[in-house]
Formats: sequence, C-alpha cells, structure tokens
Amino acid sequence: MWSFLLLTPVARAEERVVLYPTQEASIFSRYPNRLTDQSIPLSISRNSLGTEISILILDFDLSSLPASSNILSANLVLARQPISDSTFVPFTGSLLSEAWTEQSVTWNKRPARQETNFPISTEELMLGGQPYTALDLTKILQAWLTNGGTAYGLQLAGSDKMEYVKKYYNSQSEVPPRLIIEYSPPVTASETQPQNNQEPQGNFTPVRISLAMAAVLTASFLFGIFFGFISKRRQKL
Repeated sequence: MWSFLLLTPVARAEERVVLYPTQEASIFSRYPNRLTDQSIPLSISRNSLGTEISILILDFDLSSLPASSNILSANLVLARQPISDSTFVPFTGSLLSEAWTEQSVTWNKRPARQETNFPISTEELMLGGQPYTALDLTKILQAWLTNGGTAYGLQLAGSDKMEYVKKYYNSQSEVPPRLIIEYSPPVTASETQPQNNQEPQGNFTPVRISLAMAAVLTASFLFGIFFGFISKRRQKL
C-alpha cells in the first residue's frame, strides 16, 4: 500500500488584451533634427545606398498585464498605405532604455536602445479590402515583461541590406496600430490544489506525475486552444 500527495496546478486559460500606442513616431535620417509630424504616415524605409533611413518607435502601457505573465503571442497589426511597396523585408526590434516623447524626438535625439536585437517575422493580410502587416512581437514583449516592464517602448527597423518603403496608417486614422496580446497569467500558490491519492483499486500500475509533466500537458492544451483562436481571429478581422 502506498499513497502520495500530488500538487496539481490549476489550469489558467489564456487571456487577451488589445493595446494601442501611447506614443509613436517615425524618425528620418534625412531630416536629423526635424520633429515628428503626427499627420504623416508611420514609416520604415531605406534607400538603395543606405543614406536615407526611417525607423519606427512606439510605446505601450503594459500595466494591464500581470507581472510574470507568459506571453503566448503578441502581434502588432499595422494597416498598410497604398504607397507602401510589397517587398518582403526582414524586421528587427529592440527595447528602448531611455524615455522619449513624441513632441521632442528626432533622429539625432532618438532614445537609446538595449543591446539585444529581436528578429521579427511578419505576415501580410488582406482584411475587408485593407492590406495589413502583422509583426510577431512575442519574444520582445516577453523580454519587456521579464525586465520588470521598465523599458520605454520599442524600436522597429528594417534590413540594412536592401531598398524598401513601408508606410502605415498612424493612430489618428480609422485603422490605428494595435497590439494584440494573448497571455497566461502566472499561477499563484493559492491556485495549486493538493490531491491526496490513496491506494489505487484494480490491476494497474500507479504512476507518479511530476509537476513539470503537468505543466507541459497544460501548456500543450492551451497551445492548441490558442492556435484555434488565432485562426478564427484572422478570419474575422
């Protein structure tokens, strides 16, 4: 006869939040001291010689996300303007380590960045006749939270090896940028349920299930739900 105490973490279903930029600015190397014009499109671009570059910086309020949340996905959805070209461009993102404001940022006064550059995958979508670009920011958002939420936004830049012009509608438009985040809140100690398992009945061998295995099974279950949700979401957007 034997018994064991199995602590079973309570499964926490993923939650969804949609955030809009609290600040945004495109800054241009061609105009190093020009303040951002909030009426112009958001821009990420590079000419063939690399002498004229524009990058996009944005900030979001992440206070609605519990600390230590697990980011399942984070997609920045940008509505493309007709003047934006269709060239596939690899993007990179980095967290900002210095405060900035829309009213004062310029190319020469752009905020400092953290050292890590995150490669960003993209997906082109056509929804209701409007083309969109979805940028996968999952890793950079997780790093932002892991850093205690102390970053001051993020910078998005394109490849430094090709020519491209990407133009997107800004927050003053009818199709503003939006960050769609799916996350699992952290499991607290109070949400771990003890189960006192007595001697099993019948002809079978009892198996001890570790907490790690329980976590893997729970994550796999949530992952399946997440992919089903994403598929439905993209059909509805």
